[in-house]
Amino acid sequence: MSDLSPSQAPQKPAGATPDRSARYTARLDAHLATFRTDHDRLRFLIAEQAKWIARYERFVAAVERGTFDDVPGAPTAWDYAETLAEIGSRKGRYERVVAA
Repeated sequence: MSDLSPSQAPQKPAGATPDRSARYTARLDAHLATFRTDHDRLRFLIAEQAKWIARYERFVAAVERGTFDDVPGAPTAWDYAETLAEIGSRKGRYERVVAA
């Protein structure tokens, strides 16, 4: 099996902050439950995804400039990727529901 096999689950890299995205997604799910309609949930997720993409872009720019302070507990690229994947998963679910 190659390292790129889709059947192999990705692993959190060493140094990635444990549960950072899990804490965020728990808050996200609780907040989504407060909206009245799936359309409102979808609009919120679209805005949330844009916000997290912008945060990730700032993170990458700081790393490229060499100004990112890599201290224990700081967010990693994995944290951003995992959070964006969770947002995207929920967004996709609501896109299908709203389109139906």
